[in-house]
Amino acid sequence: MTLTREYMVEIDTRELELITRRQAIQEQRERLVHQAHGMVGDGTDYQYGRRVWRMSDGRALEVLLSMSEGRDQHDLSAGKRPSELLALIEEKQAGIDEMTRLIEVLEDKFRKHGGWTRYFPCLNADGHIHSTLRGCQTVRWDTRMGWEPAYSGLTPDEAIHGIPGQFEGLGETLCSVCFPDAPAQWCRTRSEVTRAEREAARDAKNAARNAVKAAKNLAEPFRCWDGDRITTVAAAKAVVRRPAETQVELEWNKTLEASKRWEDQDRYADFIARMEHRLEMERADAVQLSYILIAREAAAPGTGWSQAAQDKALADALKRNRKAWFK
Repeated sequence: MTLTREYMVEIDTRELELITRRQAIQEQRERLVHQAHGMVGDGTDYQYGRRVWRMSDGRALEVLLSMSEGRDQHDLSAGKRPSELLALIEEKQAGIDEMTRLIEVLEDKFRKHGGWTRYFPCLNADGHIHSTLRGCQTVRWDTRMGWEPAYSGLTPDEAIHGIPGQFEGLGETLCSVCFPDAPAQWCRTRSEVTRAEREAARDAKNAARNAVKAAKNLAEPFRCWDGDRITTVAAAKAVVRRPAETQVELEWNKTLEASKRWEDQDRYADFIARMEHRLEMERADAVQLSYILIAREAAAPGTGWSQAAQDKALADALKRNRKAWFK
């Protein structure tokens, strides 16, 4: 038959189910064996930080067998006779043996095709992804292991980085012993990957913050004729609009009504001259900043001010200020 990835995933998914069922039966058998130790009167000692039975499991079962062949009395604490407990233990062992046989059938199919890539994440806090469940020399006997059969048959690159629209990556945490050809950056610990992700997120955040600042701030500060230092796009726009405000103010002050308010006409003339000078200098500043804003907008839309937008803003400013001054 043609070896497809669907076939690989099917075989590995089935095997994982059998391994999970076998583990559950093993745990049930272990609980029954603990009952057997208690039924035969075994005691415990404190060793290596935990309580252990004095008898081996095999010796406890031998004693239990002798009890079942003798009086076979009902044990109140266990809720059953020795013979009944032995039968249950044997039943669980038979289940374990059957699961092991079925697992071996699937492993034969795996070996028949020369094997394929498999991914077994170590479930401890900083574990790697291995290519076998227990075959790596770096995996301790008591290490909790997982299995990702949905990724079976994928290349290491596809498995750890993902396939857009199909798989999320498992992360660059391959075991360098199981995957000796993988680049070093693919074989980091989870904490290293997490740290790198945090740093990348921080860099992206800083870049975004800098981009926002760059969009708001002028590349170089602009010094106005009166000494004002303009550093932002918003302030530059205000300077471009400023002559429209001064122009309307000057128009009103040149009216007959405004001139009559001055008793000293020489001072009035001096006032008008100074205002005209201010308007001239403001217009010069506005022209320079207008060019800067137009260039910014052409290079990066949304960061400057187009000529059309400026024309409209100036027209609106003249209209608004005339309405305010000439009531």
